[in-house]
Amino acid sequence: MPDLSTRERTREYLAEIFPADDREWRIYQFPLGWICQPELTPEQIEAGRGLGQTNLVIDAHTAVVLEYPSWSIDMVADDYTATEQSGRRPNGRQIHPPLWRLTIRRTQETPDTIGYHVQALSLATPPTENAEYDLTIDKHTFQRNGNGPLAGSVIAWAEARSREHGNWPAQGTWDL
Repeated sequence: MPDLSTRERTREYLAEIFPADDREWRIYQFPLGWICQPELTPEQIEAGRGLGQTNLVIDAHTAVVLEYPSWSIDMVADDYTATEQSGRRPNGRQIHPPLWRLTIRRTQETPDTIGYHVQALSLATPPTENAEYDLTIDKHTFQRNGNGPLAGSVIAWAEARSREHGNWPAQGTWDL
C-alpha cells in the first residue's frame, strides 16, 4: 500500500493513478485522509470549467479513491467521516482501485444496431458475482435490449469509441 502520510506522497499517488494527466492538485488533509481538487488554470476558470468540479477523497489507511460531487471540502469530509462511523455507503463513487473489468466482443451489427457479448469480472475485495450477458444497442437512440451489470457503462464506452474512431468497436477491455 502506498505511503499517504504527506501531501507530496499523496500528489505522487495521484500521478500514479492518472499517469497521462498533468494537472496540478489542491490537496487538503482531514482526519481520515485527503481531499483533492484539480487546480484550474485561469483560462479554465474563465471558460466556466470550475462549475461542477469533482472532489477526490483518498482514504489514508486503504488508499481507496472516491469521486465526490462538487461539494465544499467540509461537506465531503463530513460525509466521508459519517460513513466511516455509521457503516453506510459514502456518497462518493470508488474510482481506484477499479471494481470491475469489462470485456466486450461484437456479436452482430446492422446499420441501426450493434450487439455485444459482455463479460463483467469483479475486481472488488471481496469479489461480487461475475456476469456474462448479451446486449444490443440502438446506434441512434442508445436504447438497449438486454441488461446486466454496468450495461450503461458498456453503452457509454462503445459509443464514445464510435465517435472517436468513426465505427463501433469490435471488442474492448477496460477497468471501471
